[in-house]
Amino acid sequence: MDALSLERASLVGISLGGAISLGFALQSPERVYRLVLVDSHGLGGEVPWRTVSWALVRLPLLNKALWTILGRSRRMVGWSLRAVFYDPGNVTVGLVDEVHRMMKESRASRAWRSWQRNEIRWDGLRTNFVGRLHEVAVPTLILHGAEDRFVPVTWARRAHRLIKGSELQVLPRCGHWLPREKPDEFERVVSSFLTKR
Repeated sequence: MDALSLERASLVGISLGGAISLGFALQSPERVYRLVLVDSHGLGGEVPWRTVSWALVRLPLLNKALWTILGRSRRMVGWSLRAVFYDPGNVTVGLVDEVHRMMKESRASRAWRSWQRNEIRWDGLRTNFVGRLHEVAVPTLILHGAEDRFVPVTWARRAHRLIKGSELQVLPRCGHWLPREKPDEFERVVSSFLTKR
């Protein structure tokens, strides 16, 4: 923002980007015009599939083997993407190819594994803003897929209660990758919020 000479901006964060945007809004509210949290990380501390998640992160050989398999197998990439969407029909050949290419990049997998090791602890997620949500002082839209398997919709509902004046939109028949699964609804709801007077 400094490099672009932007004093304030509206932030739209998806998943991990939601936690980053939320953290920035808490740290520097004077620089945020509006905040949109989409299937946002950081709204809770519970680790989905806690024991399995923790083991995958803390057993480096297992974690590396999993990433190696995903990097080599388009079929495994397609299978893993089906968990991200409510409608498996959204897992197209083009999307599988795109994600498979990214999985084969060693820098991307190293960065993701490093983040997981830092984030997933036995007692919960490191990034958890629940205790500070009442401090959010910018207009906020919380947008969430009703069938998100990675970030529970209950976290979005709780955040809505805790962030004063926030708006909540839960899209039915939608998983974690809301902008990919419901692009028209996403564009309509976010544009309406960002242009509201």
